[in-house]
Amino acid sequence: MGENSNFSEAELSVFRSLFDSWDGNKNGVIEKEEIGDVLRAAGQDPTNAELDGFMERADTDKNGVVDFQEFVNMIDEVKKNTPKETLLQEAFKSFDINSDGKVSSKELKEFLQGYGEKLTDQEAEEIIKLGDVDGDGMLNVDEFIRALQEFD
Repeated sequence: MGENSNFSEAELSVFRSLFDSWDGNKNGVIEKEEIGDVLRAAGQDPTNAELDGFMERADTDKNGVVDFQEFVNMIDEVKKNTPKETLLQEAFKSFDINSDGKVSSKELKEFLQGYGEKLTDQEAEEIIKLGDVDGDGMLNVDEFIRALQEFD
């Protein structure tokens, strides 16, 4: 994977897991419909035009699907062209399922289960506690960003 030198082996492993979770029918590529499914699971409601735009940018060999290399290239482009703070704020919105400005342990668990991660209630609560500065049992956007930056 010489083309992926912008990322560590650990990052590539995470990207592979994410890619595999997006590949709903497990055929080794991500199809337009699967992208829509993932975005809807994350609380988005993409239009056909938005999905077409995503495919236009990601599917660089124009074969109608996104392979792993194209997926990694897309992540690299987003990372290069989007301020980190903006990426983290967008990530927070995906976790904040009820849009109340806070991420609870229930929302964290529910979001991660949508990507095949199995957490117990206790594990989700422990993760929230790690970043919960104000002690309210939830993460606001600043706590969320601070917690993720500590793991960077």
